[in-house]
Amino acid sequence: AVLDGPSNIASPGGIKLSGEPVSFIADNKIKGISKNVTAITIHAGPEYSRINWDKSNEQIIKEIYESVKEYLGSEIVDYQIHRWKYSLAKTLYAKSSALIKQPGILILAGDAFAAPKIEGAFISGLSAADTLISEVGN
Repeated sequence: AVLDGPSNIASPGGIKLSGEPVSFIADNKIKGISKNVTAITIHAGPEYSRINWDKSNEQIIKEIYESVKEYLGSEIVDYQIHRWKYSLAKTLYAKSSALIKQPGILILAGDAFAAPKIEGAFISGLSAADTLISEVGN
């Protein structure tokens, strides 16, 4: 969402919320991503997203606005809604990566291993690299 003025989000610019209907909100201007306008990123929670997948953008922004308006501090002048159907794994593999040895070495890694999101994918990639080094050597 683009605001017509500053938000009420304090530095460093992101707030993790309770999870439903919104799990995270960030002020991209405070974070240094958006230089010229106050652009807010809002992540809907997984349950809200699942239940409301087919609602119109207008319905979604109205509902989401009600749950985050205290953080906005200014009016929304423009917005975009993006739907990522597979943004969170429903079930996580217990380990950070998986090694398959036959018929050849194959290592599986990603955000469905041990922890979700980009952070989980990064940790999983490190785990996969460590496993590869220990299995194959330098």
